[in-house]
Parts: sequence; structure tokens; C-alpha cells
Amino acid sequence: MALLALPTRGSGPTFQTGISPSGRARLNLRVLTVPREYHRAQCFCSRTASHLSSIASSFDASIQQYVDDTQIYIALTTADVSVTAHLTRLSSCLSVLHNWFCHNGLALNSKSESILFGTRQRLRNFPLVSTPTIAGSQIPFSDNIKTLGVTLDANLTLNQHVSSLCKSMHFYTKALRHIRPALSDCIATTLATSLVQSRLDYANSLLHGTSAANTHKLQCAQNSLSRVVLSGRHREHLSASMRLSNLHWLPVHKRIDFKLALTTYKIISTHQPAYLRSLLFPYEPTRALRSSSQQLLNVPTVTTDFGRRAFSYCAPRFGMKFHPP
Repeated sequence: MALLALPTRGSGPTFQTGISPSGRARLNLRVLTVPREYHRAQCFCSRTASHLSSIASSFDASIQQYVDDTQIYIALTTADVSVTAHLTRLSSCLSVLHNWFCHNGLALNSKSESILFGTRQRLRNFPLVSTPTIAGSQIPFSDNIKTLGVTLDANLTLNQHVSSLCKSMHFYTKALRHIRPALSDCIATTLATSLVQSRLDYANSLLHGTSAANTHKLQCAQNSLSRVVLSGRHREHLSASMRLSNLHWLPVHKRIDFKLALTTYKIISTHQPAYLRSLLFPYEPTRALRSSSQQLLNVPTVTTDFGRRAFSYCAPRFGMKFHPP
């Protein structure tokens, strides 16, 4: 999969566009300029969502919307020979969206970036794509983008995101170490959970299938935090696994699996959000089996490691491990 994304940092609307040689192109538009007043924000979001949906549908694009974020998808396949025509349609959609924002008193942030997502092999063989243009301004390509607090690199290895996360965890762990002698065990555990563990748990389901090196980095950061919380001579003999057990903390890889399982269970129970529910299909055996009553999900056939990290594959295979009978 290759994706061209155009995020804008700071206040103002954000445009993200994408191209997928495996069968999907994507245009994401995120509206970040929401008034501070709650009632004005509600009216603004409702009005914006309605107009953006109608604009996207006029260009045969799919759309996803939640709070202050809207994502628009335009499908492509590797068999397409008129990529220029699709890009022209994409540019036309962006132009209409830009005009709508200008008409409603909104301005585009000039700090936009573009990026192509995909495996190294696909990006190497991907045809040359001209620099995208929005409102007459060219958007340069970047090696990574940051969206909703997650840093995404071109190959979706999440190496830079993990490095940034470990740096942040070590910073707060070091700060906690300075004041640890003045804290009780209960307060130290609470601070560690709220300041550090919460960062480890944020969007950690995206780390499913990441490299062992990234998992090891995060585990070392968690072990360092547990060592600070359970500091003291009478606890120096405890191993890393024993410290995590005493604190009732799951290891990093199990936290990732648990988040994936919890998300899958909520989606099945509530059928929300719709864009994720549409990726899950119930398992229907060809004949009567005991597994028919277990509410299993159908696991799609995937042949690449890159594809095995998709939610449509991970959720049915790994997210159902903790599903209640």
C-alpha cells in the first residue's frame, strides 16, 4: 500500500491525500479549527461534517468523520493506466474543499507535508508522482508525518514513533526518580501510571506486528519505570517480570494484544465505529460445527507481512483471544 498524506500542523484545516497501488487511494481531510465555546463547536462540527460529506460524495469518494477529523478515500488499483486522471479528480476535490473553507472564513495552514506509504519494494517500483498542489501551493514530500500524536514513516515501521515514545517515557521516569524518596508506594504507582503508562498505552494497538527491536525498546522503558516505583534495598533482588507482577502491569506485548482485543470486542458489541466494523465479517462455516456458536470472525487471506498488520487481519486472528464465550 502506498499513501500520499498531506497533514497540516497547527490550527486550521488539514488535508491528506493518498494513492494506493494495491487498490486504494486515500484523501484525508482533518478540520482542526474548532471554536472554543462548546455550543459553537457542536454547530460548527455538524455543519462542517454535512458539507464535507456532500462534497466528497460528488467526487465518488468515501468519507469517515468523527469529532474534528474527517477522512476521505478514493480507490485506485495497480491496473489503472490513467493515474493522472485520478490525481486530477483528487485535485478538483481539494479545490472545491478549499473554496468551501475560504467561503466559511477558514484558512489553510501553509505547513503541509506529503508522504508515500508502502513497503520498500512497492515504493521502489511505484511510478513517479508529481508534487501535489493545494490552492496553487506545492506540498513537498516528507519522510514522516505526525497525526493524532503518532509519527508515521514511509514504510510504517513506526521506528521513529517508538524512539520518540521511549524518549518521553525516560524523561518522566527520570523526573519521578528525583522525587521518589518523598512518595509512598501508592502515590508513586499512581503517578507512574498516569504520566508514563498512559503514554505507553496510547494508540499502542498500532504497534501490533512491529519489529522485535521496537518492542524491546518499549519493554526496557517500562522495566526502568517499574524499577523506580519499586525502589528500595528489600526489592533489589526482584526481576523485571516480578516487578511488573507486583505492580499488576502487563508486559508491552500483552498490553498491545489486550488493547487490540478490547477494541475488537467493543466494535462487535456496539457496531461502532462504522468504518472499523465494516472491516469485520462473522465466520460462517459451510456445515454445522461447534465453533458456529462462538461468534468468531472470518480471517482474510493475507500473503505479506505488511498486510498482516492490517486491522482486518489482526482483529479476527488476535483480537478474539479474550472474547467472552
